[in-house]
Amino acid sequence: MGRSAGGTDGSTLFDEVTRTDCRGSRHSEALFTFLNRVDSTFFGRVRETLQEWFAHLPESGRPDVRGRIRSGDDHEFMGAFWEIYLHEYLTRSGFSAELHPKIPGTGRTPDFRCRKDSTVIFVEATIIAPPDSEKAANRREAAALDALNRTQVTDFMSGSESWNEGLSRFPWRGSDRSWSAGSHRWTRTTSQSCTSTIPLFPCQSMSSRPTGGSSSSAPFPRSRRNEANSQSGQLEPGVPRRPP
Repeated sequence: MGRSAGGTDGSTLFDEVTRTDCRGSRHSEALFTFLNRVDSTFFGRVRETLQEWFAHLPESGRPDVRGRIRSGDDHEFMGAFWEIYLHEYLTRSGFSAELHPKIPGTGRTPDFRCRKDSTVIFVEATIIAPPDSEKAANRREAAALDALNRTQVTDFMSGSESWNEGLSRFPWRGSDRSWSAGSHRWTRTTSQSCTSTIPLFPCQSMSSRPTGGSSSSAPFPRSRRNEANSQSGQLEPGVPRRPP
């Protein structure tokens, strides 16, 4: 059980709550949402480090950075993180870093004006973001993978062999249950025709065609040997590790 060092008064990045959720990140889960909820020693240190760097920013720049970190948009998160990281790097390198300085004679306000002795440099923090069409495609794929992960299967692991993006969003609300139920029926049918002592090859593939797209998955039977080896992280060749 973990507790953050943060709060909700605007001076900190993360909520001050007792954390008990140890689950891994969902495909469609925002970076901030995951970091803010997960109870983990490792990610607790990530939160502490980000909070420490955030506190080093000039107070005038914190509301904008905090808002983008907590926005739920991963690209906004990464842009704000890059600014925090660069500010920390510059100050540790001996520079003073002024946020969003005005350049006389222009309307430009770069992210930093950095001074060290007689050296003055201007720095603009920029990340490369994919086009909106690619972001939308990634969201559709993430929703599909999350729906597949909600399928309750005991005898098989399901591996995604291929994914073909569609052009429109699949109506998951109310439909993910039917897909999950269909996946469950598919794996149960497969388990009747395949033995769980042959762990290396998928028995058959299932294709699902959401609106304009398709996916293909294959079952990997779990053998007792692999079930035991999964605890030590040593699986037979060709068999994906069972998620923790």
